[in-house]
Amino acid sequence: PYTTLFRSLYNDGTNVGINTTSPAQKLDVNGEMSVNGVLFGKGPGSGANNVRAGSAAFVSNTTGYSNSAIGTGALALNTTGAQNMAIGNAALAQNVDGGNNMAIGTASMYGNVSGSNNVGIGTYSLVSNTVGAYSTGVGHAALQANTIGDYSTALSASALNSNTTGDANIG
Repeated sequence: PYTTLFRSLYNDGTNVGINTTSPAQKLDVNGEMSVNGVLFGKGPGSGANNVRAGSAAFVSNTTGYSNSAIGTGALALNTTGAQNMAIGNAALAQNVDGGNNMAIGTASMYGNVSGSNNVGIGTYSLVSNTVGAYSTGVGHAALQANTIGDYSTALSASALNSNTTGDANIG
């Protein structure tokens, strides 16, 4: 029933498979894709349920799981971090093992290495955070200088942007 068009391209008359002899969708690709230089797939490593779309997005993963990286360089250095969402160029770019973070916006949470349970929404929000946890920055440059401070909330452009290590702040 399968016609081998090339070594790894199969057509069962209804669905087309690349690197699979049993395509379940109209186009079923078993592996990574590059479309005009933009990477699509689950990324490297053994981690399950990962999604990536973007040049240099999520390229270092080993065992991290349930991560989503959309944008050039999003979650680029992540190796073991899990359950992160990075949307925007360089969002969570330096994250290695931090988990349960959400970064939306260009360079949002860019410097995060192992901080967990943070939310950065807005360009450069929590951009300097490295290990701080349980903080939320919403707005351009909100909590921008925070590095190790925990439990802080900043709502509005540049809110608490000079806070570096303070804990439990609201701005």
